Amino acid sequence: MEKTPVYDLKIRSVLAFVSYLLIETIIENQKTGAAEINVAGRQRMLSQRIILLGGQLNTIKDDGLRSQAINRLKENIELMRESHFALTHGDATLGLPSPDSEAVKALYYGPTMYVDAKVQNFLDDAEKKSTQISYRCKGLAITCKLKFDRPSS
Repeated sequence: MEKTPVYDLKIRSVLAFVSYLLIETIIENQKTGAAEINVAGRQRMLSQRIILLGGQLNTIKDDGLRSQAINRLKENIELMRESHFALTHGDATLGLPSPDSEAVKALYYGPTMYVDAKVQNFLDDAEKKSTQISYRCKGLAITCKLKFDRPSS
């Protein structure tokens, strides 16, 4: 079979198209990975901010400033909860797919690490404490001691 310029051009076109599809797939995978890294990094920052804001609430004497701090704390708790849901269930607006790897599911839901339960417990505890502090600010008698600080050794 004799090679003709048209045959050669067809082969090159097919190869170029296949290369284009492979590059698009790689770029899309990198975007997804970058989105997951960004949201996970934001989770780390939010967990630190929640602890910081919770600890600061114990030192704020002014009711107006305390109320603002409680609102910031609740906003951060909600953002962390939404981001965690996006990481564990996927979110098209953030470019996050639902986790399909069994290894990742094992990290989130067990038996490896139970990250989902630990994050949910952290957020529930922070939310409960922020609500209790909020009630105390409104003059209601709540006698439980609230601590966001690390336990003393």
